[in-house]
Amino acid sequence: MALRDHLSDLGNRACFEQDIHHALAISERRTIGLTLVIFDLDNFKQVNDQHGHLNGDKVIRSFSKALKESVRASDRCYRLGGDEFIALLQPSTEQSAEKVTLRVIEALSSHPILQHFNIGTSFGYANYHNGDTSASLIERADRRLYYHKRNK
Repeated sequence: MALRDHLSDLGNRACFEQDIHHALAISERRTIGLTLVIFDLDNFKQVNDQHGHLNGDKVIRSFSKALKESVRASDRCYRLGGDEFIALLQPSTEQSAEKVTLRVIEALSSHPILQHFNIGTSFGYANYHNGDTSASLIERADRRLYYHKRNK
């Protein structure tokens, strides 16, 4: 089974599903912090609709590069599909998660393609709490993502 997204060169959904269960087990057993961050690209649909899918692909590749450049070597990044991305930060604290998201936002401004198409990102994150599942982490991160989108 393929575990890489060919366009972004990040892990795909299947890779994420494998890795999240391993990361949760580590956090449970060793009390090592884990943060799940969901990123959603702002204005991506307009790029595809107005400038074509080839330009949309360039945006995906540029954002993926910015994301990889913004996380630590111990963190893992995934493209779940479309313009939805996840980063698993481990070890992590709320402060380290905030630093990573700020680095991603800053990195967007240094990528010419993302600037040209006015691509930004909305994000939400959730820190692991004892007993969390992948579904509960994603649900909390999603709620923060949509709160962030509504309050931009």
